[in-house]
Amino acid sequence: MKKKIIGCLIGSFFIFLHSVKAQEVDLVKIGVYEYEPYCMVNEEGEMEGYYYDLMKLFEDELSFDYEFIVLPLSEGMNQLVSGDLDLMLGISMNNQFKDQFIFNHNWTNKEIFGLFSLEEVSLNQLKERKDLKLGLVRGDSNANKVLEILKANQIEVTVYYEKDYHTLVKKLEEKEIDLYVDNLIKASDYYLVYEFNGQDVYIAGNENSELIIEEIDRVIEEFMKQGEYPITLLLEEYFGNSIEGDDYWNEIIVGFALFTPLLVISPSLKRKFMRNQIKKDLMARRYFLEYQPIYHPKTNQIIGFESLLRLRGKNQQMISPMKMMSNIEKYGMSSYVSFWIIDQVIKDYHMLKTCRCVREQPFYISVNCLFDDIENQQFVKGVIKKLNQSNLGMNKICLELVERLKLDDLETIMNHIQLLKHAGFIISMDEFGKEYANLDLLHQLDVDIIKIDKLFIEGIGIDSLKEEVVLLIYKLALIKNQSVILDGVEHSVQHQIISQIKNEKLYVQGNYYNKPLSIEQIFDL
Repeated sequence: MKKKIIGCLIGSFFIFLHSVKAQEVDLVKIGVYEYEPYCMVNEEGEMEGYYYDLMKLFEDELSFDYEFIVLPLSEGMNQLVSGDLDLMLGISMNNQFKDQFIFNHNWTNKEIFGLFSLEEVSLNQLKERKDLKLGLVRGDSNANKVLEILKANQIEVTVYYEKDYHTLVKKLEEKEIDLYVDNLIKASDYYLVYEFNGQDVYIAGNENSELIIEEIDRVIEEFMKQGEYPITLLLEEYFGNSIEGDDYWNEIIVGFALFTPLLVISPSLKRKFMRNQIKKDLMARRYFLEYQPIYHPKTNQIIGFESLLRLRGKNQQMISPMKMMSNIEKYGMSSYVSFWIIDQVIKDYHMLKTCRCVREQPFYISVNCLFDDIENQQFVKGVIKKLNQSNLGMNKICLELVERLKLDDLETIMNHIQLLKHAGFIISMDEFGKEYANLDLLHQLDVDIIKIDKLFIEGIGIDSLKEEVVLLIYKLALIKNQSVILDGVEHSVQHQIISQIKNEKLYVQGNYYNKPLSIEQIFDL
């Protein structure tokens, strides 16, 4: 049966190529806009870059010849509408362009953009500025996205449109504009104010180039059957590891399954798809962080924040944290997501340190990690490298260890904790008193902070036995010079009792003080 299906597909492919040739397709004109590293024109006037090499990959399999025409983005879009161009590379399939153009099935790249300035400034500080001038490339689909971000942060700007990014940079250097948007793939000499994900980009055509688009898609499908997919290698060459080949093409395969009932999705294929979906959601910023302050109960000073992962569904509804974490753990994405969180927390730390509530005061941000993460040698090496590159220094990021510990892994866990502490991480044992977290484990692991589970905190002022457990734990921590955080403080009576405990290394966290907040809300504290 499989042989018959494959035979039919191959037969259809050659019939299709014959039909394209039969229509005597002339020289195909492909529009590109000069934008490093996608399209550059060298001193000899020759084009080079990602799009040049991408089309070279297709060249031997295509039934038509083509030529590149380098022109500004807005002009290229106009010529595509008029029919003077047959294709345009690097176009986003947004609502505006969906109705105007025909797109190929598979995106050619994902982009990450940044809002840049001549001076180091945060989004919050931009609120205080007047007469801000923002430079955007005319026709760039990311323009509306950054305008929405600025509007959400109550930042007013006057927009100046230019034909290309080179002109924007020149305008910024001459101080004719204050901000501009550019791709983060290439190096920039300017300060990054805000980072956001751009839209997926495709090959776009007009109504007269439908067969050309279909032929390119069929060539891509044939390439997909190869063991070492050449486009994956090209993506890695130009953009490093930001695109992971296996999951990228698994996404496409699952997409084909929706239209091919005979293709059975196995558990392993589903696992790969779900892993890729989590990565897609991270890139699309559907995952985001909130921060819950950690206080000194006597001084009311913020000494840290716990980062809390959130997920917003495609319909903008919030996904329950329990369901979200269940999928992350089930499909083996814990280390990947934890690394993403640490990367984001390091970026956010630089913004949070300018907040009035912690300005010129030492504080840390904690990140929840499974013991499986800490057991993972590659994860440990990766986060240590990330911290070293950040120049944050010591005791700025705390790793909160959660989940049941497998005792067979204890020695590895202990060794990795020492490596992390030496690198500058604070180590905390989360949910102490619940399931795995026992006194024997507390004795063996060299942690800096014990966070007592909210199950016991709920009993303060109500259950004398639970109160005694809390007192016992903090006394033991005092002997080892460990800090204690009481998590889940909800009521004033709990706060009053806690405030009377004589321990300068006792801290509190909970909705009584603050619910989890966005960075913008923290700036208002």
